[in-house]
Amino acid sequence: MPKVKMQKGGTRIDQGEYKALILGMTEGSHPDYGDNYLWEVKVKEPTFEDEELTGDITLNFFTSQKLTSSSKNKLTQLVKAALRVDEIPIGSEVDLDSDIVGKPLRIVVKDKPSKDGGEIYSQVSDFLPLKKKKKKEEETSEDEEKPKEKAKEEKSEKSDDSDDDLFNFSD
Repeated sequence: MPKVKMQKGGTRIDQGEYKALILGMTEGSHPDYGDNYLWEVKVKEPTFEDEELTGDITLNFFTSQKLTSSSKNKLTQLVKAALRVDEIPIGSEVDLDSDIVGKPLRIVVKDKPSKDGGEIYSQVSDFLPLKKKKKKEEETSEDEEKPKEKAKEEKSEKSDDSDDDLFNFSD
């Protein structure tokens, strides 16, 4: 007989935007919503509302199993964000295991009341791509720049708002 361990469920985090890593998905079915995928993402250093916990956590959410051109389709939003594309051509095939699982992205978390109104839980509501690195502007020759200005520019390049270098999940 299988054994199970009681775990705390329904972790609630502050509403907002978080960097996340797609860990995996499983297939499922819901009597009201049909076939779906249950996704698991690792969220980088969330801020907890009522607890003083730090570190990474995992969140789960559902999407349809149908990839459609509808802007409301959560699977389409997830795939576009993970692949960092604006559009997916009609007829394109995406291998979720090799193309999506393991990819970083940003998620938007919002509070949502339970059906009975007794609790509020965190819901992954939107998916966004990581911010792309900005291309370096053409450098001017050192003769035209003062040394202090050059140092300031190098510091600015290192602190751009790109997520590429900041997204490091180590266990």
